[in-house]
Amino acid sequence: MFRISILMIGFTLGKFLPPHNGHIHLIREGARQVDRMYVLMCSIEREPIPGYLRHHWMKKIFADDPNIQVIHVTDENPQEPIDHPDFWRIWAGTFERNLPEKPNIFFSSETYGFDLERELGIKHILIDLQRNTIPVSARYIRQEPFKHWEYIPAEVRPYYVKKIVLTGPESVGKSVLTEQLARHFQTEWLPEYGRTYYEEKMPHFEYMGISHIAGGHLMLEEQALSKANKILFLDTDLILTQIWSEIYFNQCPDWIIEVNHQPRQRAALYLLLKPDLPWIDDGTRSYGHIREEQFQTIRRELEKRRMKYVIIEGDFENRLAQAITAVERQILPEIRNS
Repeated sequence: MFRISILMIGFTLGKFLPPHNGHIHLIREGARQVDRMYVLMCSIEREPIPGYLRHHWMKKIFADDPNIQVIHVTDENPQEPIDHPDFWRIWAGTFERNLPEKPNIFFSSETYGFDLERELGIKHILIDLQRNTIPVSARYIRQEPFKHWEYIPAEVRPYYVKKIVLTGPESVGKSVLTEQLARHFQTEWLPEYGRTYYEEKMPHFEYMGISHIAGGHLMLEEQALSKANKILFLDTDLILTQIWSEIYFNQCPDWIIEVNHQPRQRAALYLLLKPDLPWIDDGTRSYGHIREEQFQTIRRELEKRRMKYVIIEGDFENRLAQAITAVERQILPEIRNS
């Protein structure tokens, strides 16, 4: 006689705003107790971190566990029972539409799980209500991310890393200073990808190369952000790529301009290096005679975009001292006081 096997199907839900190690603990503990675990990642339009981004993070976090499936739910549902008299009926419809199969266990770290158990007839298992295992909440992280850095998954940390961009015209010491600052603050830095690309292509550099430079920079920036220790120093960014494109070709690819106006592209601080060092012809430079004009163009662009910037000038030793002071005054207080 065959024994009838009943699969245990579990699910949980949340905003994961942002995902943190407490969420991961809840989901993995639940997944250990069931045959399949579904995670409803719920978002509505007005939330501060876009839902598509949180869904992306969650999928990366659990990519190595085939037993866990993350599903993005975008229903604009009421958020509390007091918000709508049919609160539970509305959410029951959401569960029915989005869950691939009927669950029999609901996991949460909140007491509302017992209300769901009563209203929908699904067993509720409570995990770490007092947050003894992982003493953090998403609200605490949103308010003070650096204070709770240890509880933020590696996949999420790049969102909070402070980007500091060194910019300026040719031959002002950006590359040297970027590396020095990263070493001083014990973090990562990103060399100027455009320079590497230009050296490979010259003297046949063409307009389409601007998109290659911008795309390569974004890819390398994403990699560097994942390794950064709360701060990332960048030698140049897409704003300067746009300016150089307009200098070389009197135009810039539309997608670069669009990306430059996205909030996530904004750096926390720009260090604008003044062209008061001797111009050195290294074989790739062509604009020593208009460095002051380039400096003013970059400055106007930063001001037009309301970017926070500090002008760095003088010899190499003074530049390093000024840059360190600027970072300590403009960026570190937010990190230390968080």
